[in-house]
Amino acid sequence: MIAPVRGLLESSLIEWEGRISAVFFLPTCNFRCPNCHAPHLLAPVAEDDHIPLEPVRKLLKSREGWIDGVVISGGEPTVHGEALIALCREIKGWGLEVRLSTNGSRPETLGRLLAEDLIASVAMDVKHRLRAYEYSLAAGVAADMEAVQSGIEMLKSSCIEVEFRTTVVPGLHDPEDIESIAKTLGPKADYVLQAFRPGNCLSAEMNKRAATLPETLQAMAERANAHVARCRVRGVAGCACREFK
Repeated sequence: MIAPVRGLLESSLIEWEGRISAVFFLPTCNFRCPNCHAPHLLAPVAEDDHIPLEPVRKLLKSREGWIDGVVISGGEPTVHGEALIALCREIKGWGLEVRLSTNGSRPETLGRLLAEDLIASVAMDVKHRLRAYEYSLAAGVAADMEAVQSGIEMLKSSCIEVEFRTTVVPGLHDPEDIESIAKTLGPKADYVLQAFRPGNCLSAEMNKRAATLPETLQAMAERANAHVARCRVRGVAGCACREFK
């Protein structure tokens, strides 16, 4: 069984920095982040409510030399377990590399993907500092902190391209939170702070909050830079991704 693809973006310049990628969106998620911008992907879908893979394969084949890889996003892809592994095998059989976008809470599936060399890159969302109360506020559920920590450590010790990222939400994150996350990620980490923007959030209350100010992101990135290899900001007007030193 192969994980169902609920949505498809035929090409993107931003989901895998430096590459032109197709993006597969998988349904179902084990988190309920209040600032989630894809609430339609949180629940499972009917067995026949997905995009057939063969037409997608032919489409991507027709763009050979133009599309560099496939980003698998969600929802949360790793909740599909063996079916996600089968999907990654399928895509790799097309001659395309895979980037996984994940919340890192299913380290057993992540470990299988790494062990079988099925993914070339991972973008892991680190929702908050690694304390149960704060993480539950950001994730919208009582997250398994041991599993999240295990996912982070697994990626820190891997040899593939890894990006850790946090969406900075006003009223939910402060500079001390971001510095704590950066310390957890360590001196080799590539860390991205993303601007929160209201609109179509899972929580109606989140839609009433202001967007993250560029100067707030900049100050947090400068503080985090003391603990990681580099910290960048994304979502600042006028640039896709800016590094602050």
